[in-house]
Amino acid sequence: MTSPNPRRTTSKIIKYFFYRVLVLFATLFSIFILTPVIILITIPFGISRKLVSFLARIFNPSLGKILTTASSVFAAENLYTEKSNTISSMNVIKGRVDVQKFSEEFQLKALNRRDLKTNELAYPEFQQNIVRWMGYAFWKNISNFSLSDCIVSYEDSQKFDYLQGDWTYSNVLQRVIPLNSRPWDPQKPLWRLIFLPYNSQKSGTTSSEDTLLIIILHHALADGFSGMKAFFQCMGIDPKEYLGKVNSKNSTSSGLNICSSISYAFCAHYDFMYNMIKSFDSSKWKVDPKLMMNPDFQAFGSYSDPFPLQRLKDIKDKFRVSLSAVVYSILTAGLRRGLLETTCKETADKLPKKLHLVVPLPVPGHPDKLRNHM
Repeated sequence: MTSPNPRRTTSKIIKYFFYRVLVLFATLFSIFILTPVIILITIPFGISRKLVSFLARIFNPSLGKILTTASSVFAAENLYTEKSNTISSMNVIKGRVDVQKFSEEFQLKALNRRDLKTNELAYPEFQQNIVRWMGYAFWKNISNFSLSDCIVSYEDSQKFDYLQGDWTYSNVLQRVIPLNSRPWDPQKPLWRLIFLPYNSQKSGTTSSEDTLLIIILHHALADGFSGMKAFFQCMGIDPKEYLGKVNSKNSTSSGLNICSSISYAFCAHYDFMYNMIKSFDSSKWKVDPKLMMNPDFQAFGSYSDPFPLQRLKDIKDKFRVSLSAVVYSILTAGLRRGLLETTCKETADKLPKKLHLVVPLPVPGHPDKLRNHM
C-alpha cells in the first residue's frame, strides 16, 4: 500500500485555495463592476428596441412581433442568401405515415391552436418569416402561406433534387447534414417536415417500410425544446412524458424567497466565474475562435443512431432523473467514445486530461411558445 506524496498533496491544497480566492475576486468584480456596466450599456439598446417596436405598430402594422433578443442573435445572418443557422433532427417512425391525415392534424393542433389566455394563435411563427425594419428583425405573415410548402410527403420529396434517391441506414447521416446549410426561401416559413421512405435495416433488405421524418427549422424560430414540444403536440404525444416540466414553480414563503434571491444573486455570479476560470484550457482539440469567424469555416455535424423514444423515457423514469440528465450523459459518453476512436485511428496525440464543452439545455421557466430559452 503506497502512501500519498506530501508534496503533491500540498500542491493540490494550494491550487484549491488559489482557485477559490481567484474566483471570489472575480465574483466581486462581476457583481459590483461588470454587471452595472453591462446594465448601463444595454439600457439604451432596450429603450431603442421598445421604441422601434412601438413605431412599427403605427407606421408598419403589417409586421408581427419583434424577435426576442435570443432569436435576434440567430437571425443576425442573412438567412435567405447565406448558410443558414439551422437545426434539424431525424426521427424513425415504424410503418408508413398517412401524410394527408397528419397535415390535417397539424393544421388543427398547431396552426389553429389558440392561447387560452389571449385567444391569439399559439404558434403564429409557423405561418411567418423574418423581415427587417429599421435595423431590427420582425415576424411577418406570409400572404400566400401553404402548408404543402412546409410538409413534404413521400411523393413530393422526389420533386427536390437534394431529396431524391434512396434513404438508408448507411447514408442518412451524410445526406441530412448538408440540409442544415441551405439558405431559406424568403417567401416561405422557416421550418420543414420531410417524410421519406426509409430502410432502417443496417444491411441486406431493400424494402422501405419505415418512415424517416426530418424536422428542420431555423434557430431564430425556436430552440430544440420548444420546437419538439410543438411538434409532439400535433402528433398526439404528451410532451411532458418525454420532455418533462421545466416551467414549474415551488411555492415558498416570502421570507425564504427573499433569502433565496439574495443567495442566488451571489451564487449565480460565483458559479459562472468558477466555471469560466476552471474551463480555461489550451487543448489542441478546441477550435481556434479566429477560424470560427472565417466565412469559409465548416462546422462539423453528426447524428446518433436511431434511439427509441420510449427507451429514453424508461431510463429517465428508472433512475428518477430529468430527461436533460439522460441526454447529457448520452452526449458525454458519445463524445468520449468518438474522441477515443479518433485518437486511435487518425492521430497519435494523446487526449487531454480535461476538455470543457458547452451543451445547450432548456432552463426553467420555458414559455409555452416557440422561443429560444436556454
